[in-house]
Amino acid sequence: MAKINIAVCDNNSSVVKDISKIIEDFSEKKHIDIKYSTFSGYEQLRYRISDFDLFILDYNMSDNGDKIVSENKLNGLDFAKLIRQNSEKKGIIFITAYPEFVYESFEVRTYRFFVKPIEKEKMFDAIQSFINSTAESGKILVNINKEMYPVDIDKILYLEVSGKRTFIYTETDVIKCRKSITLFNEELKEFGFYRVHRSYIVNINKIKQFDTRTVILQNGEKIFISQKCYPGLCELYLQTKNNNI
Repeated sequence: MAKINIAVCDNNSSVVKDISKIIEDFSEKKHIDIKYSTFSGYEQLRYRISDFDLFILDYNMSDNGDKIVSENKLNGLDFAKLIRQNSEKKGIIFITAYPEFVYESFEVRTYRFFVKPIEKEKMFDAIQSFINSTAESGKILVNINKEMYPVDIDKILYLEVSGKRTFIYTETDVIKCRKSITLFNEELKEFGFYRVHRSYIVNINKIKQFDTRTVILQNGEKIFISQKCYPGLCELYLQTKNNNI
């Protein structure tokens, strides 16, 4: 199952505690595997930007938590710029006691901007909305027991249908859902996936080698190929490899 990694950065321990509890409640209620880490300053977090998908940040911090940050320290806007230099896909939620900063936050394409104290339901909505939006950022959403789970497309090896269930095999997990393999095929074909058999869809980028009967994936697993699908696989495989040169 895909995981969402959240960084919470605020030098007010009470605020950090409240947000941590909200994240834990959200994870339990939505049955979504969320990992989070807390930080009291941006200097602690700046070298770990790549570790997280979503950042919940205090817009302004000082040593005692109630004054504007000094000039020689990063403020929330400065740190958000570092995040944007790292990735356009990461989510940023600002929290602050100073609502007048909301317009400045537009510069770094802030996902949400909340004024303290934090309202639990609004934060719930923000986290859920970010998870939903990841479908547009190299992920697909999978409905499992009426909850939506994001799955990294580039980590999918193949999909298999068995009965009324589809199994998504990733580099680390096996995800089971009731979405039809036909719908998955329509959704994934633009990302370099190909239906090699009525029961299988493979990620072209995860193929080690193949012949007229089987595909061998990078992890060594073998997938059967339907004879009628072989020419299309050859064409897409060569096209994909040429595009990657």
